[in-house]
Amino acid sequence: MNTVLIKRRLGWYGLAWMGGFLLVLLVMVAGRYLFGADVIDLADMIIPASLGVMALALIGVVIRDLVSRETIGTRVVIVLLAALLLLPLLWSPVSAAVTAAWIADRSIEYSSAYADFRITISRLLYPMVEAVSSGAAFELAWQAFQFVASAVGFFSSLLQVIGFLRRLLAASSVDDFVEDMTAPDEVSSDPAPLP
Repeated sequence: MNTVLIKRRLGWYGLAWMGGFLLVLLVMVAGRYLFGADVIDLADMIIPASLGVMALALIGVVIRDLVSRETIGTRVVIVLLAALLLLPLLWSPVSAAVTAAWIADRSIEYSSAYADFRITISRLLYPMVEAVSSGAAFELAWQAFQFVASAVGFFSSLLQVIGFLRRLLAASSVDDFVEDMTAPDEVSSDPAPLP
């Protein structure tokens, strides 16, 4: 199994989570305070677009790894991680919209894109809390999803930043740092072919 590739993909996930969050937050705050746009209207435009971009990027990376020469075990782990981390990744731009609405002192509940996202996630979470079948338990599941998705994205991004800073501080020159950051990541663990 190619653990280097798996770690690199987890790093990409952290960067995608933080990048999606910051980009959506900056666009929405700039739209509100520089152009006077309504945060709810911005959320209705930006949330669907950012969800589509993030989903397509994740699918593209997974397909790329599936058609690579990696072992079956590596491919299975990459697909499982992508499935497990999909919802937290998609929460990134939505949480940025929630943060922008909070900064603008507006309720994100008025956004139809946010409501659609919440309804879709609720439909996915509902079977898990159906046994409890109380409104309070369902609301708790939604809040737990928000917390877990935010925590996963934050910590994966934090680990990426720490790794970046460690490589930066350990490099003896700028050329060494650039070479370390741009080194190929596809180190295969396949055994050498027999002669």
